[in-house]
Amino acid sequence: YGDIHAVNTREMIFVMIFVSFDMILGAYLIGNMTALIVKGSKTEKFRDKMTDLIKYMNRNRLGKEIRDQIKGHLRLQYESSYTEAAILQDIPVSIRAK
Repeated sequence: YGDIHAVNTREMIFVMIFVSFDMILGAYLIGNMTALIVKGSKTEKFRDKMTDLIKYMNRNRLGKEIRDQIKGHLRLQYESSYTEAAILQDIPVSIRAK
């Protein structure tokens, strides 16, 4: 903690570049980890829904065609959930009403 420090201009420039790079790298890593956690929770909910749905379809002995349609619908909901809901929320109320 201050025992070793830059003495001349060359060392000061090196430390400034190194610290700047370290801050950028740290921010990048924290951002990516946060994105993975947020995406993970959404993915986990999707997997839980899909597991429950498969159990329901097995219990009621649904045919392959209807199973594929139901799974496809659930996947479509999962993949497009952000685009519809989030975009509409970002649009001002006055424009949304039109």
